[in-house]
Amino acid sequence: MDVSWLSGISESFNKKAFYFSTELINDQVSLHTSHNPESYIPLLHDNTAAGPDYFEAVERNCKQTLFNTFVKMQQKIDLDTPVAIVDVPRGGLPLSDAAATVFSKRAFTRSFSSQIKTDAQNLFPAELDFTQTKHLVLADGIIGTGSTIVQHLDQIPQDWDGTVYIANNALAELGLEAICNAAEDRKFKMHIMTGRIYSKAECDYITFDNGKTVYFVGMADGIPDFGDKVTDSIEEYKPN
Repeated sequence: MDVSWLSGISESFNKKAFYFSTELINDQVSLHTSHNPESYIPLLHDNTAAGPDYFEAVERNCKQTLFNTFVKMQQKIDLDTPVAIVDVPRGGLPLSDAAATVFSKRAFTRSFSSQIKTDAQNLFPAELDFTQTKHLVLADGIIGTGSTIVQHLDQIPQDWDGTVYIANNALAELGLEAICNAAEDRKFKMHIMTGRIYSKAECDYITFDNGKTVYFVGMADGIPDFGDKVTDSIEEYKPN
């Protein structure tokens, strides 16, 4: 699916101003962009110290994004059954907390952690019962190529008939394209909720001396690795 026309969202709006947009990509996928400089700028460069302060900054920005989406789309997002929230460690941890806070105002929620660091063949924990779940939230801090989210989508049971919500703070156009293609292949109903979209021109592949290649999102904005900034390990910092 070609979503290159969405680059205009990234390149045209004033980054210093609040911005909200809803785009119906097709009959299945809706994209909700809610940019709030007051909560987004603290995530960039070294504006916020690593650790608990950064965790809270990421959580605060995601809450703002999700809240604005619900306010604007309250007639279209109907959560009448329990919601399962799955965070992608480590950068997804604060987003999971944010999603639990916002979604719990509309429905009963249960939170889980992806097993991507420990069991890539079974990303969803056994405790997550898809037969009892109609709404699945995947929470990840930054979505670059989209491969991590697509891996999770591929492991959702084939006969599951529910709605997927992708909650994130920053989304690359390349990742958006991959997620939309996966949704089209699997016929998922999906809401993608992000704080900022970055065009392909604002992202690039960087290869390090050790041979590892990483897709950097929002290079000019100086977006750090959310996982590294939130915590060095999953157990090191968990909020009360």
